[in-house]
Amino acid sequence: MKRLNIIILLTVLLGMVGATAFAHDFAVKNPDGVTIYYVKNSNNEVGVSYEGSLKNDDYSNAYSGTVVIPESVCYNDTTYSVTNIGEHAFAHCKDLTSIVIPNSVKSIGEEAFIDCSGLTSITIPNSVTSVSIGTFHGCTGLTSITIPNSVTSIGERAFYYCKSLTSITIPNSVKSIGEDAFSFCSGLTSVTIPNSVMSIGICAFGFSGLTSVTIPNSVTSTGQQTFSYCEGLTSITIPNSVTSIDDYSFAGCKALTSITIPNSVTTIGQNAFYGCEGLTSISIPNSVTTIGVEAFNGCSSLTSVTVDRKTPISIDPVTFSNQDNATLYVPIGSKTAYMLARNWKDFKRIVEKRGK
Repeated sequence: MKRLNIIILLTVLLGMVGATAFAHDFAVKNPDGVTIYYVKNSNNEVGVSYEGSLKNDDYSNAYSGTVVIPESVCYNDTTYSVTNIGEHAFAHCKDLTSIVIPNSVKSIGEEAFIDCSGLTSITIPNSVTSVSIGTFHGCTGLTSITIPNSVTSIGERAFYYCKSLTSITIPNSVKSIGEDAFSFCSGLTSVTIPNSVMSIGICAFGFSGLTSVTIPNSVTSTGQQTFSYCEGLTSITIPNSVTSIDDYSFAGCKALTSITIPNSVTTIGQNAFYGCEGLTSISIPNSVTTIGVEAFNGCSSLTSVTVDRKTPISIDPVTFSNQDNATLYVPIGSKTAYMLARNWKDFKRIVEKRGK
């Protein structure tokens, strides 16, 4: 008897393994003829899903054209409220051109619209509080999007490689912008980061088409690679709230010609301005106590470096790479100290200046 029970159990388990795990519980055709697939949640609520099965990330749905998500849907004499768009719901639907999301939707799942290259615009309703990880990742045709004041966070890779996105308004409600959120948005030339933002993730705007940016005074650290390889970036304003310019923050910003580092900054990370070929001058305030390896390496046009500290701080041999052509300006009475200081003495011209 025990052996029989084991055989039955194994048969059930094997059946479960071979079974198809459907991503939707039911499907309903809209009056316009578009079929939408749903997953049941609790309390007579459903979320939008995709057709077929979840197997090796193969999403078999074929949403295309315009899809209008209803606020509620009736199935088997039961009315369900549509409260969310599930993970991968419209993933890889390259023929999807527009989507209407009702105010009943409270959340949009991770990678819900990943690789929807035909999607050109979208309006997120003010019932949604966050843009999830990878929501619009790879939506290469997306030119505009409206983010409502209800959204408090923009997740990692939310708009990654949305190369046609030319502008975006980040509302005052947003407190955090995740890693790679707008990375590789090559068409994005300007963005206003509101004072509500307290944290900006790694490479949040890296490799984008930004030409100018103002960091709000709510931000205390620029974050690693925040604006790295924004090759069109010509100017940036760093507020007095920033205490650290992290590793690779502006690396590869070839068009950047000048930058003002405020007195609040104590740390300039490694490779912070690496490869900023257009940077001609830099002023390092007295507040800076740490400059990372290769912080200004590859700044081939640098002709003027001004340091406000009378006592030289320790730097690496490759912190700078243009000492032969750049003049080092130091405070009155400190020229000898810099001429004797390791790696600072590599500057061919050291000149005392009046000032602090």
